[in-house]
Amino acid sequence: KYPDPVADPGDITAEQIERCIMNLSPMKAPGPDGIKNIVFKQCSGALVPQMLCLFRAVFLLKTYFDLWKEFTTVVL
Repeated sequence: KYPDPVADPGDITAEQIERCIMNLSPMKAPGPDGIKNIVFKQCSGALVPQMLCLFRAVFLLKTYFDLWKEFTTVVL
C-alpha cells in the first residue's frame, strides 16, 4: 500500500512529459516491459500525446496498475 499523495500534481502537460523523456539516459537497462529509453527518446513525437492522455487519466482516476509499480534494479 502506498501512502497518500503529498500534493495535487495539477494538470500534467505535454511539455513536462517531453522534458522527462529528453532527460532519460538512452542506454540505461530497460524495466520489466523491456522498452529501452532510446525508444522513448526516438519516438517521443508519437508517444507524448498518448502518454499525456494516459497520465491525466491516472491522476484523475487515482488508479495505478500493479504492473506499473514494478521496476528492475541492475547492480553494476
